[in-house]
Order: sequence, then C-alpha cells, then structure tokens
Amino acid sequence: MRVVTKLLLPLTLALGLLAAQPSAARAQRSQKPAAEHFTRAVALFNEGDLRASLVEFQRAYELSPNPSVLYNIGQVHYQLQEYAAALRALTRFVAQTSPGAPNRMDAETTVETLRSRVGQIWIKTNVEGAELAVDEEVVGRSPLATPVIVSIGRRRVSAMRAGGVPESRVVDVAAGDTVTVAIAFARPGAGTGSVAASAPPVDPLARRKTWRLVSWCATGALAGAAVATGLLALKASADLKAERDRFGVTPERLASLSDRSKTFSLATDVLVGAAIVASGVSLYLQLTAPEGAERPGCGRGSAR
Repeated sequence: MRVVTKLLLPLTLALGLLAAQPSAARAQRSQKPAAEHFTRAVALFNEGDLRASLVEFQRAYELSPNPSVLYNIGQVHYQLQEYAAALRALTRFVAQTSPGAPNRMDAETTVETLRSRVGQIWIKTNVEGAELAVDEEVVGRSPLATPVIVSIGRRRVSAMRAGGVPESRVVDVAAGDTVTVAIAFARPGAGTGSVAASAPPVDPLARRKTWRLVSWCATGALAGAAVATGLLALKASADLKAERDRFGVTPERLASLSDRSKTFSLATDVLVGAAIVASGVSLYLQLTAPEGAERPGCGRGSAR
C-alpha cells in the first residue's frame, strides 16, 4: 500500500475552505454539518478506518462541494487501491484548482501514476435503459456514450433491466486495455406464446411406428443375447463334465465351473423369457397396426 505523508489538508485550512461558499444562505445551512463530517473523516483516517473515512469525506463534499475535499477523497481511494475512483477524484481536483493551490503538484504526480493502473470497459447491451454496474457500483444506463474507466484486475460487469434478472460477466482488465463486454437480454415476449405454435404436432401413427420398431429391435437383441448365453452355458457344462473326469481336480475348481454353468443357464432362461415377452408385444403392435403401416424392420422398412 502506498505510504502517504501528506494526505489531508490542515484541518483549519480545510474548514475555512468549506465555509467559502458562493451563497451566504447555502453556507449557513451546510457549513456546520460539512465541518462535522470532515472532522470525523480525519479522525477515522487517523484510526485506520479508511472505508468509513471515505464515506464521511464524500458526505462533507455533498454538503459543501469544495475541491480541497476532492483531494482527500482521491487519496483515500488510492489507499484502498481503488485506482479508477482515485483518478476521477484527483482529476477533478486538478481541474478545479489553480497551479499554485496546496497539494496541486502532488495531485498531478499521483494522477500520472494512476493512469498506468486503469483500463476501460465498453459495456454494450441490446436494450436501452438497462442499469449498468462494475463491481456492484452503478456506472450509468445503456447505451453508454463512452467506455467506463476501471481499476486494473478482475472486474465484474452487470446489467439489469426493469423487472428482469441481472446478467453479469467477469473480465480481466490490464493497464491500458479497452475491453468490450456484450450483455444480451431476451426481447420482451420472445419465446412466450410462440413456443406452442412452433412445436410440431404429435403424429400418433409415427409414434406407433416408432414403438413397433423399438419392440422388434428389442426382441431381436434379447433373442441374440439368449443364444449367446446358451452357447456359453453349454460350454461351461462341457468344461465341468471334462474336469470331473480328470484326475487330481480340486473341489474348488469343480465348484467354480458349476457356478459358471448355473449362471449362464440362469441368464439364458431370463433372456429367453424376456425375448418371448418382447415378441408378444411386437406381434400385438403389428397386428393392431392401421392399414398402410410399414412392416417391422430394425433400422429399415418396406411397404406391406
């Protein structure tokens, strides 16, 4: 963090500047509250509570907009590493003071340093009037006339339109970058009321054909699997018989072959039963098919 040796104007000088308003009536209304906020800001800064100090300085400036307070606001932003905000405040301070003003030279030097610690973000949306924010701070409404100056680093950009849900993007900004962030909102009414109209109508005949095709394919697959497991069961049974006749075979070996034979036999029985059920469903769907329906075929079809 930057070490500061000259952040704040002397309190007596600052209070005198706060009182120097162009309107006597306005000065009378704002002098005391502004001075109180300024005094509190100085105390908080000295205690190390920079965030609270910044709030008090900003309130003092709202009540009594004097450039001397802008200098302090900019320096506190700098200490908080909020470089873009510091640049804005100190640039305004330089613009509103004469070359010989107190702290003017220090502010000019700091501004040059800050220019190397900021970048820009162009926020673009497809709707007008959306509220735009960077790191939760509102920066305007769409469309923006100029890009937003931001501190370098990772920034969260968000946009929200009335009655909608905020849309956000996260971007990395390096010094001197100008990053474009496009946030698109769905147009009001888009996708409502037109979805049902654009959806294709359900064809009962096509659905029935699909189920017939699926059922015949399932029947064929189950029958094929039953044949395969049946062959494996026959092989396992033959292996078991051969091992029983072999001298020196262990009981564990015979038990393993027996379990294998039983497993394949059970799987074959289950698959045969499932194939029979599937074929029954397929025949039902085929026999109850309307005239002109295609004959069954897994992946192809021909006219009846």
